[in-house]
Amino acid sequence: MNSLEINRDQILITIGGTAVFLGTIVAIAILSLHLPLITVHWNFYHLLGGLALGVLISALSLGLHRSVAIFRHSADANLHTIVAPLGYQDLVWLGLLPGLSEELLFRGVLLPTIGLNWLGIILSSLIFGILHLSHPRHYIYALWAVLVGIGFAFVTIISHNLLVSIVAHTTTNILSAWLWKSKIYQPDPQT
Repeated sequence: MNSLEINRDQILITIGGTAVFLGTIVAIAILSLHLPLITVHWNFYHLLGGLALGVLISALSLGLHRSVAIFRHSADANLHTIVAPLGYQDLVWLGLLPGLSEELLFRGVLLPTIGLNWLGIILSSLIFGILHLSHPRHYIYALWAVLVGIGFAFVTIISHNLLVSIVAHTTTNILSAWLWKSKIYQPDPQT
């Protein structure tokens, strides 16, 4: 292992610590600042919609990875750092913790605070994308996160339910990581 690489335990601690940190920000926003919120409520069709959106985003990501070299290099750099040290059983945590904490913050609190309009959609998604920028060279991966964030914001506004984006985000993280780890994310030989 390269001395700069991080191991499984460090990845899981970072994922958990980040989730706690983002959850703390959400709790402060709810309890102290009384910011407007989009809530989570149970709806079977929203659950299915979130699953379908997560599968669609994963399929689009797979297609980009296979056909666009600059996206592939950017995604591989990020996924190698985060996913490679993890076991398949760890992918559940990679999906659930960021899927829940990031959606609570970006679509649950930040989006309605800025506004349920284009400004809110774009700003919350830009901040979401910046969170996914591990290195300036990998800006394409962050740009992809911005576009995905816009999709999450739209489904949240349309459904008035954070469940859709939480399920979509969780599904995307787990499925995309599984596809990459399983070596299904291989480039098209023609590119």
